[in-house]
Amino acid sequence: GLQTCSKNNGRGSNIVTVKAHYPQSAGVLPDFDDQIDRAFIVILNPLYAIPSFFNHIHEMKNHVRAPIEAWIEWRDMFVQNQISEFKLFIM
Repeated sequence: GLQTCSKNNGRGSNIVTVKAHYPQSAGVLPDFDDQIDRAFIVILNPLYAIPSFFNHIHEMKNHVRAPIEAWIEWRDMFVQNQISEFKLFIM
């Protein structure tokens, strides 16, 4: 079959898809981004992607899904910045 990966994971550049949180400021391009001649870019709807990204951050730190109260606190502090990052990438 064809290889896929999340970022690079040491699989080299012979893969067909790369999932990344880029363009989010904490996201990282794959090590071989200079070798990518063309690409399809799938951008998740920010309405779903931003809460999903928050849950990813929370789960990495706490090993559990975020409670709604934690989401609301984070949303109120950071959502405008996240929306701005999305806008910079797509415009």
